[in-house]
Amino acid sequence: MTNYLMNVSLALLISATSLSSNFANAQATQTDHISERIWADHELGRERFGRNYDHATGYNFTPLVDGTIVALGGNFDGYNRVKLFHRATGNLLAETYVQSSGQWSYSGIQPVDVEAGIQYTVAAYISGPGGSSISNRAERFPLVHGNVQVDGRTYTRIRNNPEVRPTNNSLINIVHGRADAQFVPSEEEPEPIDNSYKLKLGSDFTVMRSGEIGDDLTWHIEKDGARVLQRNASGELRYRYFSNTIGSNIRIWLLEFVDGSYQRVSNIVEYTPGITDQFELELGSDFELSRSGVLGDALTWVIEKDGQVVLERNASNELSYTYFLNVDQSKYRVWLKQFVDGQYQVVSNIIEYEVGQTEFELSVDQQFKLHRDGQLGDQIQWVVEKDGQIVLERLASNELDYTYFNNAAGSSFRVWLKMFVNGEYEVVSNIVSYDVPASFDFELTLGSDFTVSRSGALGDNVNWLVVKDGNVVLQRNAANEISYRYFSNTPGSNISVYLQQFRGGMYVPVSNTVTYNP
Repeated sequence: MTNYLMNVSLALLISATSLSSNFANAQATQTDHISERIWADHELGRERFGRNYDHATGYNFTPLVDGTIVALGGNFDGYNRVKLFHRATGNLLAETYVQSSGQWSYSGIQPVDVEAGIQYTVAAYISGPGGSSISNRAERFPLVHGNVQVDGRTYTRIRNNPEVRPTNNSLINIVHGRADAQFVPSEEEPEPIDNSYKLKLGSDFTVMRSGEIGDDLTWHIEKDGARVLQRNASGELRYRYFSNTIGSNIRIWLLEFVDGSYQRVSNIVEYTPGITDQFELELGSDFELSRSGVLGDALTWVIEKDGQVVLERNASNELSYTYFLNVDQSKYRVWLKQFVDGQYQVVSNIIEYEVGQTEFELSVDQQFKLHRDGQLGDQIQWVVEKDGQIVLERLASNELDYTYFNNAAGSSFRVWLKMFVNGEYEVVSNIVSYDVPASFDFELTLGSDFTVSRSGALGDNVNWLVVKDGNVVLQRNAANEISYRYFSNTPGSNISVYLQQFRGGMYVPVSNTVTYNP
């Protein structure tokens, strides 16, 4: 009688779990546009079943956006517990039983809110021959799966302790178990804690940021609604995403780790390769706009003033245009739109300007090149201070970039902009500072055929960095070579080469710079 009751109870429990699993799977089907099976939707490799385990095993993961875990799952043979933990605190956030027969199955849970930038663990508890594994040695963790980064696999022996929690993190892509979690990203737009950083988009999709080298920031890149990359931005003021697929919607912003979580601290730039790069806009003196293309292009100027669209004007019969009502202290954005596939689409880069601008943003890159915002024609001056003494005051109205000609080794510099306002000069920008090292760890020399040779030895943990016509075009491991010749020395271009090394959480120059013109 006792065995009968136990069998009935187990049958009812399995039936209830099966219903829960079916509900979760149905729910996943109904919300495919926002839900993500963190591991199952992306796994690749060689599967094995019938593995004999006595382990709690799964993976650690970090959401890239806020969201909710709505189900836990597994791919094994049998009926096993799956648990969700906060990795840092060890708190058990959810657990359920999952019935699987060699395919992915899920059981719904009370939804658990998870935060971007916080690490979590999902693990299946398997004792017996029903385990499975998948291996893919071509990849190593961490891996970005949609809106979630899988940080690594984790596992521990159970040893008659059903409450044990796996705490390690292995980067080898062999996942045992297998456990999974279903993630639903928040539909809310990430709000910035402030707008302390400004992003601008170049015509070649290079994104430029304000601020200084060393700012503790992260590029955050979203492609077709999914976050695909987080990249350290502290060592660079500009970045061009490497996978600008034609037709994809790309959005980029900056994150900063504040009060225990990542927060957006910049505006968002957005573009679609193959659409937003069909035409190029440029801003000339006196705020004259010019466009690429030919007369007859079916285009429309769109002008936004202080956040409101104030003009839509036929651009087919003109290659340039100056807005007739440029008011002092107002901020403008301009782009081109075109009627494509039954709707208007942005088909150019976006130009921004401010009339009568009296506040400017300065930045300086790793090669001491200064950049200012604003427009050509602004009545301002560069001021360069060297070791506490002003050594240069230079008209900046005709240039947005400038490199001081005498960056002496061992000196410290400060640079700002000034403007003549109400009868006297006033500082109208932030102040940027930089130090020129007295000496570098490595020395570069340039050969007659443009081969660059470095000092040091094989095995030095350094990278070549090549800048062509103002843009970083190559970062290459230099550990296994003492010399290198860049492969694309286009006649008439300006090439600069130096070595960099990862120190203190960012890449820094560790050599002199050699410059040449093929």
